[in-house]
Amino acid sequence: MLSYILNKPEVFSAIIQVVGALMVSLIGVGVAFRQIQSQFKQKVVYDGWMSLQEKLFDFSHKLVDYNASIQFLPWYLEQRHNRLVNGGNEQEYERKRRDELDEKYIAMHGSFNDFIQSYEDHEVIFLSLRKMKKEFYERFDDRIGVYIFWEIERNIFPQYFGQNSEKNVDEIKQMIKKHTQDTMDLIVWLGDFRIQLQNLTIGKILGQSVPERVPEEEHEVLRKDGFVKIKGK
Repeated sequence: MLSYILNKPEVFSAIIQVVGALMVSLIGVGVAFRQIQSQFKQKVVYDGWMSLQEKLFDFSHKLVDYNASIQFLPWYLEQRHNRLVNGGNEQEYERKRRDELDEKYIAMHGSFNDFIQSYEDHEVIFLSLRKMKKEFYERFDDRIGVYIFWEIERNIFPQYFGQNSEKNVDEIKQMIKKHTQDTMDLIVWLGDFRIQLQNLTIGKILGQSVPERVPEEEHEVLRKDGFVKIKGK
């Protein structure tokens, strides 16, 4: 059979063409498969980034909103007995202010939980950010977690807890000032989180990166490997 093929150039040529066509086809299929695989990978990364980015934006918005409500509290402490402010019903005025503060905190904390849940739902994409996420979570709980909020609320609105405040107005104002700064720090660190998230996902796809934050004064910066203290510019 082999000698017959070799003695028939036209048959041999046809076989070579068929084999060549098959090889080209196989190579084409391999290239197409790799392209599909790459496109699928990019789509998975993009979808995960979009979900987490959306939750991060919502959390950031509600965190800023909560911070604004905290900054109002010193004025509330000074003016709550003023009839022109409380409308002649101090108890009702205090109830409304407390309800508003509760609503802001609950909305903010809920969006934080959604943000963390979105990260965990797509964790396989963001494995290199696990330490950053863990340390940010710990800072959130340590700075403005539920027990911190309850302690502040208990001193500002002690009547709703069936007790008197353990601190005077100036001491409460200092608590509020610290809480405000802690919240501001979290807003800034969330911006650091966003930078690392973009560089890991869209940045790699586009071959570009966003510069990491360099504070004006000494401050902690949240990076991929966790918090780093930077002396500033």
